[in-house]
Amino acid sequence: METSILGRMEPGKCIPADRGNFGCEDDVLYLTDRWCSGRRSCEFYVLNKELMDANINCIGWLVYLRATYFCVQVTGLENGNCLPNEGRPLTNEQGVISSFLSRNIYCGTDSSPWKIEAKAGQTVEISLLDFKALSRSRSQSIATCSDTYGYIVEKTLNINHTICGQQKREHVIYRSKTNKVEIYVTSKKQANFILKYKASGCSDPEPPKHGWYKRNGNEAVIGCDSGDKEWRLTCSGTNWEGKMGTCLLPVASNVAEGQDDYLEPKSDNNSPNPTIKQEEPLIHIWETPLPDPTKPQTDQSSRTCTIHRTMQPGEKHLRTLTGGEMTSSGKPVVGSYYSPQTGHKYYVLGRDGQK
Repeated sequence: METSILGRMEPGKCIPADRGNFGCEDDVLYLTDRWCSGRRSCEFYVLNKELMDANINCIGWLVYLRATYFCVQVTGLENGNCLPNEGRPLTNEQGVISSFLSRNIYCGTDSSPWKIEAKAGQTVEISLLDFKALSRSRSQSIATCSDTYGYIVEKTLNINHTICGQQKREHVIYRSKTNKVEIYVTSKKQANFILKYKASGCSDPEPPKHGWYKRNGNEAVIGCDSGDKEWRLTCSGTNWEGKMGTCLLPVASNVAEGQDDYLEPKSDNNSPNPTIKQEEPLIHIWETPLPDPTKPQTDQSSRTCTIHRTMQPGEKHLRTLTGGEMTSSGKPVVGSYYSPQTGHKYYVLGRDGQK
């Protein structure tokens, strides 16, 4: 039920004549909540004793009841009841659990709890709509938990939160720390209430292929394994705001300090299927920025590293990567390499006139 007003609100079908006594009314939602709310259907006699006793402001006059209500789709089972030791998994972003239906299909019990699971990175917000709260106190809420309706459990954190009834008609009762909770409905007094649940926050972002992400609350940084691109995202509601691009396959090489001289690879002729292992430095790479030809090399903050790898017979040069730039000395920039160990980007330089 949404509203229930008893009185002489205005002329109509029930009271057609206006004798100057319209405008008196009483709020009787606390009664219709008890009779109808949380149920599939209900019926009652408008002139019953409880309603007539609630008629305070229109005593001595003929009154009528004006009520509004809405229906919600509650979570249930397509076939049969909840089976012991299985529970009922719920993966929708939001939903409604009815105590009335839970009792009828034996869900939410100790052996078959409701299992709510949001996406990784999200949390779960649970609200209680209690149809007995107004019956207990029509104007004030109470501070103590006089009626236990059930429990909300987060097993990974060993949290057990009590669902207390007869406090407020509708309010948020729990915000989870993780993306998984279990709900147990244990009320022995046939109380009618519904629990609304919804996923809250953004799920963990999915980085592009050959990429990574780091998250800090509602902020996330997406980057490429190659180290040349980063994007920042902000969580708004349940969606990430911001742009994210694609990442290219990074160049995989074993990098070690060494010299910049190119030496022919050595061959192991004793091997039945000889391969040539590049044991000496293959190619010189400079750390960014590229060397300044106007300054002595010893004055520049750069260091040299060398690529070592296994080569096939007849192979002498590193394959062409990306780039196309030329240094002042005429060496081509064959490509670039990002070292996660140092956090620096390196340029791969070919020998004069070679790639």
